[in-house]
Amino acid sequence: MTVLNQIGNYWRIKGNTQLAIECFRKATSISPDYAEAHNNLGSTLLDGGRTQEAIAAFGRAIAEVGAVMIVGGNIDGFTRVMTTTIALETSKGDL
Repeated sequence: MTVLNQIGNYWRIKGNTQLAIECFRKATSISPDYAEAHNNLGSTLLDGGRTQEAIAAFGRAIAEVGAVMIVGGNIDGFTRVMTTTIALETSKGDL
């Protein structure tokens, strides 16, 4: 799963959003509790304007690190990025 996540990041950096999404989806299907891949999937979907899908992916990542979120922790910056993104997107009111 880690390899698929890294390959997804490679494709994202190279600008191939579709291949990146496929890699992240495969990584999360193999390991549904892999929060980092869910987060990367959410970020990539958000970059592609697929807000509702991104929120679902971020939601899954948050669910995996929920205990840390409850006590206000921050895992390698991911929880801050996810909560900020969700707050900004939901404030638009077009979901």
